[in-house]
Amino acid sequence: MRPLNTVNLETIRRWCRAYSEKGPAKRNTEQAYGIGIYQLGQAQRWRDDKLTVAESAASAFLWWGQCSVGLRIDPWKLLPPDLTHPEMADSHFGGWAHVFNLMHRMQQQVIYGAVSEFSGRNKRFDSEKAAKLMAGLMVECVTLMRDNVEEGFYEASNILLGRG
Repeated sequence: MRPLNTVNLETIRRWCRAYSEKGPAKRNTEQAYGIGIYQLGQAQRWRDDKLTVAESAASAFLWWGQCSVGLRIDPWKLLPPDLTHPEMADSHFGGWAHVFNLMHRMQQQVIYGAVSEFSGRNKRFDSEKAAKLMAGLMVECVTLMRDNVEEGFYEASNILLGRG
């Protein structure tokens, strides 16, 4: 695997799928979600350093992409094919309270999805809702990256591959 040097969503999607199957630090669904939360916290902590914010937000995006693979949800279809698309550039960060609300609601779906995985009971897991919530979190990550989207994905993927 190689570090990402693109903002093409399909390429990023394939990278997340490959990493979730054979990446050097692959994790289960719940761990991937938790690491994404941690990485977004790092973006908040280092908010004065734009490149570090971009790398942390991109890392959260990539971990949540892997979580999506594990949950078998498709947030990707709700995002533009190019993450520097004007539609994304016009997006404004919704604020940390909004992000925490999305994370909390998504965490419920991660738990329901993980439980349904081994229990066969999936009444509470809603794949459509989970995909929308995950896409919302991914959009927030991209809005945090702003002008450093490509650099953020390159740095984050390089670190995930153990090279950064």
